Amino acid sequence: MSSDGGKTLSANKRLAGDVCPCCKTSLHVASDNRVYVGWRQVLKDDYRHIAITSSTDGGESFAPAAIVSDDRWQIVGCPVSGAALATNSENRLKVAWFTAGDAGVPGIYSAESADGGKTFSPRTLISDVAGAGTPVLLFDAAEGYRAVWGGRDENVLAGTIQSNAANTDVREIEGLYPVAAVADGQLFTSYIKLEGEKRSIWLSNISK
Repeated sequence: MSSDGGKTLSANKRLAGDVCPCCKTSLHVASDNRVYVGWRQVLKDDYRHIAITSSTDGGESFAPAAIVSDDRWQIVGCPVSGAALATNSENRLKVAWFTAGDAGVPGIYSAESADGGKTFSPRTLISDVAGAGTPVLLFDAAEGYRAVWGGRDENVLAGTIQSNAANTDVREIEGLYPVAAVADGQLFTSYIKLEGEKRSIWLSNISK
């Protein structure tokens, strides 16, 4: 942590061991100042599931980690696919992640916590048209949760999650490795576009 704008940093604080080394670690600060951290935990027999912890004192201490969902994904290797975190106006936590476990079809799933990440609702499939990678999850007061993720065929997909399920209105553009942001109710994504041997970075408004 830093309390002086990044000029100095405190000593490292270990939150977990046996963490998937290439899966993206996620950090989110809710409007009530609760700090959430998410990662992919390596469990017994190489099951690799998303774990969440949170802090209510600015990162001084963290609650015991909770596994979001038992996906039954057993893989001897790192999926290079972490979790996305977002909270709504009531500070309910939503988590989105990719899995290919035996518990269901491969795809992007989401689950929600109303108690600060201690327990989670049963997971809901957002899309089975998804490739491995870390999705983007944002909250828009007008539209709800907005998700952006990479597909299987060099494409970027985006959808709105309502009541723990995704809309049928999923938009698609050609590209890879998306990032996204919401501004004035508009959903923007930036991504890499392939044109033969060329690579270029694009920015698109993919709102309804």
